Amino acid sequence: MIGEGKFRAELSAGFKLLEDLALAAYRNHWPAVDPATTESLRNSASYIDAYNLYLTLQAYDFLLDDGSFFFFRRKPLDQSLLSYGYFECPYRGVSYSDFTSSRGEPGEGAWQDYEEYCAQRPRRLHILPLRYDWSPALYREGAHPASHLHMGYESELRLAVDAVLTPVQFVLIIIRHFYVRTWEATASHLREVVSAIRAISDRDVVPSYRQGRDLLELRLITPRNVSAQAPAQQGRTRHS
Repeated sequence: MIGEGKFRAELSAGFKLLEDLALAAYRNHWPAVDPATTESLRNSASYIDAYNLYLTLQAYDFLLDDGSFFFFRRKPLDQSLLSYGYFECPYRGVSYSDFTSSRGEPGEGAWQDYEEYCAQRPRRLHILPLRYDWSPALYREGAHPASHLHMGYESELRLAVDAVLTPVQFVLIIIRHFYVRTWEATASHLREVVSAIRAISDRDVVPSYRQGRDLLELRLITPRNVSAQAPAQQGRTRHS
């Protein structure tokens, strides 16, 4: 389990990385995590409703320039000790930075104007939200991995992960797969990115939560050959 201090430090580092890569728009330092908010989010009728409710209730942590957002939860008393999510923006249109650049310097009311623009954007045909959970109390061999990625909305798909991911490592997964140009051109060359990848460890998952029928599935495997000496060659993952 990641301690509170490390968790907070990871959030700051993750947001700074997104800022440095020109992907971040806003950090919400006090996301709504009260039971009433959580219940409202769980009862959302659709992905669009859930997305809009997260924004309305201020239940996200990082808002990105393209309208997507992250949330990060550390819940020592819950069955899922760690839960990180990425909600891909369900609307098509220009980013906030492109919107404001077309108007010149962003002035007072720019964000409100952008929200009004966003409300009229057409919906995207395909979206893929991701959520990472560390839930050792819910582990069932061959059925419910302790550490896993959820893919899709209201989906039972759980892809096992042989590590307890930090917030920064989850951010890197999203950059790698949703912002490929940024990953290829910039992110994968940064030493702090290589360092975060090298820190991935399976010691909290293997062998207690990877045994028997757990091996009969697709898994994400911790890379063993990542070196900080040649960052331009790093950022690769192996699959089996």
